[in-house]
Amino acid sequence: MGLLDDVAKMGWGKGLLVGISAVVLVPVLIPFVGSALRPLVKAVIKGGMVACTKARQVACEAKDGVEDMVAEVKSEPSASIH
Repeated sequence: MGLLDDVAKMGWGKGLLVGISAVVLVPVLIPFVGSALRPLVKAVIKGGMVACTKARQVACEAKDGVEDMVAEVKSEPSASIH
């Protein structure tokens, strides 16, 4: 109950001032914070896209390798496939 005790000790005046300040400042600050974070979010998305592309390439190369081995096994004369 420490938090509730701290809020109760602040009184109505300080609590009301904090609440009004938040209501006034948050709509003003959100566009600035959003525009500041936009390049970071774009970089994260771009990094994810690059990682996804690289993962697809690796998976495709692995698939090709397995297909090549299967073809080699099928072409060997001693291979007995049931």
